[in-house]
Amino acid sequence: VTPHAVTANGNAQISTAQAKFCQSALFNWPAFLRMDANLDFVFTGDFTMDVWINTTYTGLQKIWGTSNEAVWTVDGWNFGYSNGNFVFDYFGANANTSAVGTLHDGSWHHLALVRSGSTMFVFADGILKSSFTYSGTLGNATFRTVVGTYEPSGDPSGGHWVGYLDEFRISKGIARWTSGFTPPANPYCNQ
Repeated sequence: VTPHAVTANGNAQISTAQAKFCQSALFNWPAFLRMDANLDFVFTGDFTMDVWINTTYTGLQKIWGTSNEAVWTVDGWNFGYSNGNFVFDYFGANANTSAVGTLHDGSWHHLALVRSGSTMFVFADGILKSSFTYSGTLGNATFRTVVGTYEPSGDPSGGHWVGYLDEFRISKGIARWTSGFTPPANPYCNQ
């Protein structure tokens, strides 16, 4: 995925007080980041989505996803965390929830979703937590990508990130991990 222009909305801000490496993004609704629609966020093959998270909030929180910004529809996807569970929703009707343990303890934790072939792998802190099968296309080239929420139009049902994110990365065409690994110890810097 190539770099994209990012627009900060609400009170999304950079934090140096809490960061895995040098600085992180701090979100507290109504804070989110938005990128324009682009084919880079439509997935037909292998990919990796990974991020460092730090939160104490236990409710449903979406880290990033694609949205038409009106209603959740059948072409979107989103990646999040809720009270010990990784949550990945796709196409508005299918969801995978995987127990990943307590990650809302105010410490930094690494989350990753990887697709290799038709197998999706869920990792928390480098430990394989679950796998499931999905080989279809994810995304819609007309939808914007958002970080810190999944419906930036102000969905009253929640789902907004409350806490810090660092080093969020999407690697299209690359299945970085398919078994346990040591989470990255350095900033990604153009990886």
